[in-house]
Amino acid sequence: LMGKAVGAGFPLAVVASTKERMAKWESGAHGTTFGGNPVACAASIAQLEIISKEDFLASVRKKGEGFRNKLKALQKKYSEIGDVRGVGMMNGIELVKENKAPDPDKANFIRNYFMGKKMLILACGAYKNVIRFIPPLNIEESLLDLAAQTLDDALKASRKG
Repeated sequence: LMGKAVGAGFPLAVVASTKERMAKWESGAHGTTFGGNPVACAASIAQLEIISKEDFLASVRKKGEGFRNKLKALQKKYSEIGDVRGVGMMNGIELVKENKAPDPDKANFIRNYFMGKKMLILACGAYKNVIRFIPPLNIEESLLDLAAQTLDDALKASRKG
């Protein structure tokens, strides 16, 4: 079963199995809400063509590592970044107070700062103190640079009050 990203932003999911297993289901026993939507299917095919290119995964890894390194550089500059973690293009920073307790207020400030710049980021985690960056896998590096610079600016602004 695959969902979410398989539709490249369009509502689409995939159920796949062996012929033998699928033959055990009665015809029509597994209906769908958006089954066979031609636009979603076309978007999915286009996405599969992009991600199946030989150098695609390597470029995702390289961009993800580069962005994570920018976040780690900011961690050295700002003590309120308690942790930087991620894999591929999915990265997060944990925001903490001086005593290392979670700081959801700082995360909310930064999220709102980004929204003011027309950039969408999410605050998550049990204490809502983790900022999560999950850009498209084909994002241009200049936009990752912009996100890192915006984070730097947001952290500076948060210190001013």
